[in-house]
Amino acid sequence: MGKKKKELKKKARKSLDLIGRTRLYFFRGHNSWLYLPIWFVNILIVFYKLLLEDLYFLPEWVSFWNFAIIFSVIYFPLAVLVGRLDYYRGTYKGEAEVGMAVNPIWIRQFKELEGLKTELAEIKELLAKSGKD
Repeated sequence: MGKKKKELKKKARKSLDLIGRTRLYFFRGHNSWLYLPIWFVNILIVFYKLLLEDLYFLPEWVSFWNFAIIFSVIYFPLAVLVGRLDYYRGTYKGEAEVGMAVNPIWIRQFKELEGLKTELAEIKELLAKSGKD
C-alpha cells in the first residue's frame, strides 16, 4: 500500500510540474511575443478612431497608415528610453532585490554561500594553526 501511494504522489508531482511548466511557457509566450503586436495594433486603431478620425481640421494625408508610421516612429524610441531609464535609474534594481529575497532558489544559494564562508574561515584557521606548529 505504501509503495502505491508513493507512486501516485510521484505521478501527481510530475503532472503538477507539467501543468506549472505549461503555464509558465504560455505566459512567457503570450506576454512577451503574442500580446505585444496585438496590443500595439489595438492601440493604433483605438487612438486613430477615437482621437483623429473625426477631426475636420486634419490634413488629408493623415490616414490610418500614416498615423501608424508616425506613432511607431515616436512610440518605440520613447518606450526604449523609458525602459532604459527604469532599468538603470528606476525601480528595476529594487524589484530584482525583492525577487531574490523571496525566491526559494536564491535563498538556498545564499545559505550555501554563508556555509562556504564559514568553512573557508575554518580552513584558514586550521592552516594558520598548522603553520605555527
